[in-house]
Amino acid sequence: MLQRPAYVPEWISTAPMTFRFNNEISLALDNPGNIPEWLGDPLWRVNYKGKAALGLACIEWVAWRLAGLTDVTDLLSRLEAAWASMVALPYSKNLDYDGVSNDVMNRGNPDGPRQDALIRVQDLNFVFKKGRHQMSMEAGKCAALGLHMLPPDADFEPWLRRALDALAKNCPAGEVDQPKGKVKVIDHSAQRPVPREWFEALSTPVDDAADRAAWDRFLRGLEPSANPYLVPADTLLAEGFTGPLYRMD
Repeated sequence: MLQRPAYVPEWISTAPMTFRFNNEISLALDNPGNIPEWLGDPLWRVNYKGKAALGLACIEWVAWRLAGLTDVTDLLSRLEAAWASMVALPYSKNLDYDGVSNDVMNRGNPDGPRQDALIRVQDLNFVFKKGRHQMSMEAGKCAALGLHMLPPDADFEPWLRRALDALAKNCPAGEVDQPKGKVKVIDHSAQRPVPREWFEALSTPVDDAADRAAWDRFLRGLEPSANPYLVPADTLLAEGFTGPLYRMD
């Protein structure tokens, strides 16, 4: 199970739910037209896998924000599987969330924003696995949810701005990220996946050896038997997976 990153303040998990949340707000946060310009423009300068990683990191902020208010075990399990799929798509199962309910969209109910976070993970992972063009939109919506929910003194926005700047330097968008004409699928297979651990320091320039070591630590720490969204090693082998299983080397 994922552990809270050092850059996420521990106190936010028990902070009162002072932000407003209802169905109308949820719909507004799901509208890509409401992504702030200062956020949307820098996202275009980041490549596909960089955008995807940022989106997951933002939803982790949201998960830890809600951790003391409601059960986020399922959300953290889905996030863990989505992170694993950044290295190899077959590592994660389908992350579709089937429990959507309007009943949780009432004042002061943390299960409303938790539901939105689950939907964000579902949508981002689906777009990532299919190589759809909407990754800037999905990552932007993940960040927008965090901006709405995180207390100002948690410093989420300053962290987000620093992350965008560092990602633009380490993972600049190229032609593959902005295809022309009738190209329907973005092939991001050659792009370097951004480790979850990298968001701790937001270091530049790229350190390939450090990133591989970070991913190897993450993968070795996974327990498919304890996470229903991770694919077991024997299943991966039976399905023809080649290469080291839950390892970088």
